[in-house]
Amino acid sequence: MIQNKLYPVLFLLTALSLFSCNKKKESKVESNGLTKEINELVPQEILDKIKALGVPIHGGDTPPNIEGAFNVSPDIIVQSTAGDPIGFVAPDFKITFYEQNDNDLTIKVDFLTGTQSGAGLGSYIVGTGCKFSVFVELRERNINNQSEARLIYVFSGSMTDNGIEDISIGNLMLDDFGDPFNCWITVGTGRVFNDGDRFSERQGTSAAWYAALPPCPCTYADVQNNRRTNCPDGEWLDCGTASQAYHYGAKYEVRWVPDQSEKPGQQCTYDQNGRLITAGIAAGTPDKDSPDICGWGDIFTGQGFPDYDHYTDDVVPWSTIPCIQYLQGWPPNNARACAANPVTDIQHMLGMVVNMTCEEITYVFEAVDGSAQVSAEIKDYLHGRLNYTPSSLKSSLQALYAALGCNDDPDEDNCLALKKAIDNL
Repeated sequence: MIQNKLYPVLFLLTALSLFSCNKKKESKVESNGLTKEINELVPQEILDKIKALGVPIHGGDTPPNIEGAFNVSPDIIVQSTAGDPIGFVAPDFKITFYEQNDNDLTIKVDFLTGTQSGAGLGSYIVGTGCKFSVFVELRERNINNQSEARLIYVFSGSMTDNGIEDISIGNLMLDDFGDPFNCWITVGTGRVFNDGDRFSERQGTSAAWYAALPPCPCTYADVQNNRRTNCPDGEWLDCGTASQAYHYGAKYEVRWVPDQSEKPGQQCTYDQNGRLITAGIAAGTPDKDSPDICGWGDIFTGQGFPDYDHYTDDVVPWSTIPCIQYLQGWPPNNARACAANPVTDIQHMLGMVVNMTCEEITYVFEAVDGSAQVSAEIKDYLHGRLNYTPSSLKSSLQALYAALGCNDDPDEDNCLALKKAIDNL
């Protein structure tokens, strides 16, 4: 038997490989979650004052990338030891983060607000997941009189694709250099500013309430691979079969639910082939107040888990304002540029539905689709499968109105909806 001289070498290589795989990555932060440089920049005494102002500190050595220019508006003072009135609306705070280095956990910061501008002397970033905190020693300048002061700024928030959620900007005066023009706050005092609408949009993107929401996956199958999103924090819920009462024509529904309550959520619906519905009343629409579960319950019977805020903020408008206006204010999401897929669309018949709610339009679709007396041509028109308007549209709807017994009971919901559509033609 010939001895294999490679065994000792292979054993050594295997051992070295296992050792290197099991070796833990050395953390860049100290026990308080901040880097050595931040702890030197902000001694415990100063850090305690910043925390006492209510500035959240998000430690860790895996912060998100926050490079970009952002606008904090309205810029509201929420805490102050400098004598400021709480709730005072300050000039918009325009801030730029750039040259972020994840190896050294450094970053550069410039800002402009009112008559003040500043540039970082030493800027460091920490954080985990979406959340971050930036510590900056700033040399701030008054644009009018050119006087200067030295401050510590802390910027904390949660990063999204289109902006920063819940940004908190805290500052503490370190040195006013004698304050010859009496324009700076007292040394040792500070302020905290928040964005009044809790979202600081990235410059060049939308400031709408739904801008920070994660985009809808293009297929229903994709949802299975997107159970959680890191920025913003939340979870995709597979709701199964879509509600025909609110998204007539959709087959499947998913929701993105934020980790924090009373915040906006995303809703996406899909056709029978699992493709994202991008337009029409079948399309999913974002929620100003996201329900915690797929079914928000029945507020009238108490069944399920009723979400009153979601009902008043999102469901009531669906049934009380013109559907055209609703779909503009709660627009279906197609941020991933998925293939256009309108289902139960209304763009081809705006004249007929101009003043109708999404609920009323749904009644019309249900009445037409459920009637054996309505011609295939009229059904094809409503569903956007024709490139012309049938000349018999009005008379066909009038015949359906009579067939449903609306002349005898005109106050039925479907009858009222049909009557409005007929009157608009």
